[in-house]
Amino acid sequence: QGVVTQVLPTRGYSTGGQVVTVLGFNFWDSPLLQCRFGPVVSPSSTFVNGTMLLCVSPPSNDTVPVDVTFNEQEFSNNSVLFVNYQRPVALSVFPKRIPADTTEFVVITGQHFKVFEMGFRCLFVSPTLTIIQPGYPEGTNGDQIRCQVPPSAENTITLVYVSIDAQQYSTAYMPIYHYDLAAITPFTGPITGGTIVTARGYFLGGEAEPRCQYLSQDGLWLHGTINNTIYSAVLDTSGKGFSEGTHNLTMGSCIDGTDVAYAIDITEISGGFVDGTYGLLVECNPPCTGP
Repeated sequence: QGVVTQVLPTRGYSTGGQVVTVLGFNFWDSPLLQCRFGPVVSPSSTFVNGTMLLCVSPPSNDTVPVDVTFNEQEFSNNSVLFVNYQRPVALSVFPKRIPADTTEFVVITGQHFKVFEMGFRCLFVSPTLTIIQPGYPEGTNGDQIRCQVPPSAENTITLVYVSIDAQQYSTAYMPIYHYDLAAITPFTGPITGGTIVTARGYFLGGEAEPRCQYLSQDGLWLHGTINNTIYSAVLDTSGKGFSEGTHNLTMGSCIDGTDVAYAIDITEISGGFVDGTYGLLVECNPPCTGP
């Protein structure tokens, strides 16, 4: 009589069809060979050698013992268990859009997110990168996983798959869009403000109300230019951060609270930014006396 000591893998989808390696001893090549998962006989059992069989798991929603017989009458009884579980299904991801070239946590909502000892995993696939990231339970309903999306270039889509055992992944995926700002029209305007600017780019439709931000408004900083540009425009379409695209608005003079215009002095400052790149300081000449 054969003895089962181990099965690999130890789990499979409840739909069945998982090829399971059954290890043990006293196996022999019998025409009456059968593997049994709980009360159900395997649809296919194959003899490999005296210590190995290949058996296909039948459909089941339960955790069941795996036994073997070589005469269709006497089965082993060694209580080696095989866990059947439902395939995880990803139904939605939030946010669907994140700024290009940045990393962000997203929350995936789905079904059958039962976690095993290896924990959740998220598989991210983009045109330039395939990476597996750890996942973390989110919320209290057991239907959400939080994972960190790797950076990706503008105008690209990253697909995310989920796993609850770090072995097998969902067949369905959720797309994540990497947005960026490509151009603004017009790119000049009066120094008093009020210009309506049209922004164009990639995947700009989002879940949140779009926000435009004109950088350097307070400190009048510039980056990588020596003209009279004082604003860099960036865009947020998901509520998760501004795009990295830098597109400039130009002005030719300062103006103070009494409507007096001044010329602009531009001074280059090395190491002026956090990343160590150089910048430009824009000042009124003479200094503005009004607000």
